[in-house]
Parts: sequence; C-alpha cells; structure tokens
Amino acid sequence: MPDNQTRSQKPKKSPANWALARLWLLLTQPPASLTDLREKKYARLVASLTLALTLILPISFLIGRDSPNFGGPQDVVRLFLFISVLVSYALSRTPFYKISAYLTVFLLSIFSYIFVLVNSTHTSEDLLAAIVTLIPISLGITAALLPPAGVFSVALLHLVALNLLPLSEPGLNPQFAAAFSGGAFSLGVLLTIVSAYRNNTEKEIIENLESSNAEINGIRATLEERVEERSEELNRRSTQLEAAAQVARSAAEVRDLNELLTNVVWQITERFGFYHAGIFLADANGQFVVLQAASSDGGQRMVKRGHRLEVGRQGIVGYAAYQKRPRIAQNVGADATFFNNPDLPLTRSEIALPLEVQNRLIGVLDIQSDKDHAFTNDDIYSLQAMADQIALAIENARLIQESQNVVTQLQALGAESTATAWREHISNAPKGFSYSTTGATTISPDQPPADQEEGVHTLKVSLVLRGKKIGDILLRRKPNEKPWGQAEQEMAERISAQVALAVENARLLEETQRRAIREQTLNDLSARFSRSLDVEALLQSAARELQRLPQVSTVSVVVSPAESEETAQQKA
Repeated sequence: MPDNQTRSQKPKKSPANWALARLWLLLTQPPASLTDLREKKYARLVASLTLALTLILPISFLIGRDSPNFGGPQDVVRLFLFISVLVSYALSRTPFYKISAYLTVFLLSIFSYIFVLVNSTHTSEDLLAAIVTLIPISLGITAALLPPAGVFSVALLHLVALNLLPLSEPGLNPQFAAAFSGGAFSLGVLLTIVSAYRNNTEKEIIENLESSNAEINGIRATLEERVEERSEELNRRSTQLEAAAQVARSAAEVRDLNELLTNVVWQITERFGFYHAGIFLADANGQFVVLQAASSDGGQRMVKRGHRLEVGRQGIVGYAAYQKRPRIAQNVGADATFFNNPDLPLTRSEIALPLEVQNRLIGVLDIQSDKDHAFTNDDIYSLQAMADQIALAIENARLIQESQNVVTQLQALGAESTATAWREHISNAPKGFSYSTTGATTISPDQPPADQEEGVHTLKVSLVLRGKKIGDILLRRKPNEKPWGQAEQEMAERISAQVALAVENARLLEETQRRAIREQTLNDLSARFSRSLDVEALLQSAARELQRLPQVSTVSVVVSPAESEETAQQKA
C-alpha cells in the first residue's frame, strides 16, 4: 500500500519536460553501429558533455568579457575553443566518439594556459583566478571521459605546467603556483582513484547485465523454441483430430460394409499422409484376423490373397488383437513382434489399433509409415478415438446389412405365402367379375375374358401384392372413344394397388372368421362331449356333431386299440 501511495505521489512530468527530454536524447544518441552496451553509454556521455559545453561556452564568454568590442586575442582564443568543442560534439555523434573525448580534454586542459599566455593586461590575481577556475573543470571532465591512466597523465601535466608557468609570467608568484599545482595534482590523483573505482563498478554492473541479458536471451530462446515445438505439436494434434473426425464422419455416412472399409482406408491414407492403411476383421472363431481392405498396392494384393494373421502370434496386428490395446513399432527393424511382409517393403514404423464394440473385438486398424518414429504416444489418443468411431460404423453397417437380409427373406416368405394362400383361396371359387352396361357377371374359370378385341381400346393393370401377382384388372373402351392416356393408366395403377390391399384384407378377414368358427365349433364339441359319461353315447354324439360340419356327408367313429408289438410277434 505505501508503495502505491509513493507511486501516486510522484510528480508527473509536464509535456514541455517530456519534449526537452526527448530532444536531449535525440541530440545525444550514440551511433547506430555500436552494439556493446558499455560503448553506447560512453558515446552518449561524450555527446552529452560536448553538447553541454557547446551551450555553456558562449554564455560564459559573454559574461566574462571586459570590453564590448570583439577582436582581441582572448576573443580569438574563446572563438577557437567554441569551434573546437562544436567539432568535438559533431565527432561524438560518429564512430570517432573516442577522438572527440580526447580532443575535448586536450582543449579544456590547454585553454587556461593559452588564455594566460595571450593575456597581457590582466593582473596576476585575475590570471590565478582563471587558472583556479579552469583547471579543476578540465580535471573533472577528464575524469568523466578518460580512463584512470589518462586522468593521472593530465594531472601530472598540470603539475609540470603550473610549476613552469611563472617562467613565462614573471608577475605570477612561483610559490602560489607550486602550491596550486600540488593541489591540482592531488585532485587529479583523487579523481584517478574515483575514476578507477567507477570504471570497475560499471564494468561489473555491465558484465552482470550482459550475463543477465545472455541468460534472459537464452531462456527466451528456449521458451520460444518450446512454444514453437508446442505450437507445432498442437497444430499436429489439431490436424490429426480434424482428420480423425472427418474419417469418422465419412465412415458414418456409408452403409455398405465393403464400401465403408474401402472408404476408411483411403481416407486415412489421404488425410494423414501415411504409406499404408488396412482393416482386419476377426473371423467367427476369433482365432484369426483377416485383411478386408487396404489402401496400398501391396495391401490390395494381400486382400485378394486372403491375407490373415493369427491372434496373439503373428505381428503387431496379432498382438494388438490379442491384448485389445494399441501397439506402436517406431522402428520395425528393432521390433521383435513385427511381421516382415514382402508386399510392404517400405514400412519403417507401424501402429495397430484394436476395433472394439462393447468390449468385443471385431477387428484391427493397421497403419504403416515409410518414416522412422512417425507415431508418438500422444497419437494413440486421437487415432484410437478414430478407431472407436470406425468400429461403431462397421458394427452398424453389419447390423444394417443383416437387417436388410432378414427383411428381404421375410418379404420373400411373405410374398410366397401370399401367393400360396391366394392359389388355395381361388382354387374352387370364381376368378372374378366383369361389369358392363348390362350389369355385373361372374367370370368362370374355364371362360376367362379376352384381353383383345378388334377396335376396342384395352387397358390391363396387374393386381400385385407383396411383389406377387394375384390377378388383373382389364378396362375396355369402345372404338369410337379416345384411347387410354398416361394419366388414366397411372390412376388405374393406383386403384389396382388399393384393390389388391382391399381384397387381401377381405381374404384375411374371411380366414379369421373361418378360424373363429372352427375354434367355436371345437369349443362347443368339447363342451358337449364332456357332458356324457357313456362311451357309446359319447361316440354317437361325436359322429352326429361331426356330420354337421360343412361338406361332410358321412362320419365313422371306430374305437380300435392298436396291438402291442409283443402280441403281434406272438401272433406271427
């Protein structure tokens, strides 16, 4: 909470400050060719100091001038110093920034001495004040721009120059010059120590930063590599799942078993890009799995040859069928269970997936690749999910095919039963009726109506019931009427279908009624027979009741027990 308050209490920079900061960074930007962090910081420092001197020198020169007129030796020296610093700033923005640093130190170091040498009007106090002011500044900038050895060298040069200065300026007190030279040298030594410590500290910090950056870059590269690998794996898994879903959906749309198997193996080869795909189905005994469909040329030859593998004994397919779990061979040459097949010589890796429905093995999906390590353990999940969908599609196709066979058989039995029933029904009955203007007449079996008469327009429509013909409808028109049209023929066919159903329903109703009468008669006879206890009376009652049945003229009831086999042998 305090940290949040501290952050919120920090003063925000105004737009003007942001603009000045961006301008200063732009004016002191190091050369683009520099890549080392330490060199870039050093180049920015050189540019910043030379830019500051370029801005400060004109102001200090204007403030320190004694005369408003320009043209004296001091003004020439000042102008030369300003131009030199400006050139130094320009060099700092180039790959020659180190030359700019040494040039700046050189100019600031000799400026005080040149100023003293060209000044002939100032008193010794003014000269000493100029030396006391400029030499520490030059040492400070030297400590900022040069290494410790350079700082010590400049301090040593100031020590020598200050002791020799009274020789050219008699008005300068030698003792004061010597004392100040010692102070300047001491300051230079201190700045040398500080510069050495600063350089070592910066070097350690930069080395630590570079080491940290290297570690971060290594971690980032590793993470990027892992992310890329993970992305590729996810894309691969996504592609596999999409392909598996498409294969399963395509399999679910096919109803014919042979077409389904062929479609599945080709879909797997096309969408996954595998060398070979085959489907084995278990035989009735579950002892062998037989290859039913394959996508490769060698696999199709195996199908024609009736290729089969024994469950639990031959190859990866037999192992997967026996164990009811997937089996992968990443390198078939090193797998002891691999079945070396001359029809598939390019196989390098293989996966076998069991096809199960309700924990019952119905077959094996075999996929082979011409590349080593083409399958991973993660592929088992997507491929096994596809195999489960294929197994359900195969089982559904089988059930549909069996149901269609049963329906076909039932239809054939129903049609034959219907034809037999109608043959029995009309064996002793009239074939039908004929209707004309004179009324309806019965058609006798030995006098069927003629289909064709000269000049008469005839339309004949069959009565079809359950695929069996049970009769005909014959329509005729007089010669002076128009012939039968297509619409009338279609109408007649619709009517014939309704007539066939109606007469079948009528026949079934009659048969039901006859069956009911028989059942009732039997019940009545049983009831009457049960009332009599005398054998003769019972037999007479039975003969009398049976004589009442339709189309029965004479009834004989004889009770004659059969002789036993032993008695018959004795008589013989």
